[in-house]
Amino acid sequence: MFASAESTELLLRRPGYKEYLLDPASTSFPNGLNIYLYYSVSSTFRVHGWSAFVPSDSDKAISCSEIAFRPLGLILSYDGVKPHPKMEDITYFKDFVPDDESEIALDPPVLGLAGADPGLYKYAFTKTGEPL
Repeated sequence: MFASAESTELLLRRPGYKEYLLDPASTSFPNGLNIYLYYSVSSTFRVHGWSAFVPSDSDKAISCSEIAFRPLGLILSYDGVKPHPKMEDITYFKDFVPDDESEIALDPPVLGLAGADPGLYKYAFTKTGEPL
């Protein structure tokens, strides 16, 4: 999904990424990449293949891809930094192979997209409606 949204092919050239995608039984997800999940309740969507930005409350750049269509948003971080601190890290999903069954508990935040740029959210709540 992220590789098809990313037109520069930086992701496909990352060592081990293409091999991971092409082998359904692989659990060798490349080091340094993390996947984060959130609920998206916005009526808009975002698809960014690769972006880098510096959040207003930080001096560290974030390098990531983002795909957000209600009800879910996904971030692929190239440097392990979350654009929002409450995003759920689901990188461990790499350990599952097709037909694995496992019961897991997820608690991602509810984020409202703010514009077209990745990593910007106009509000954040828990799934029970409490502000973050």
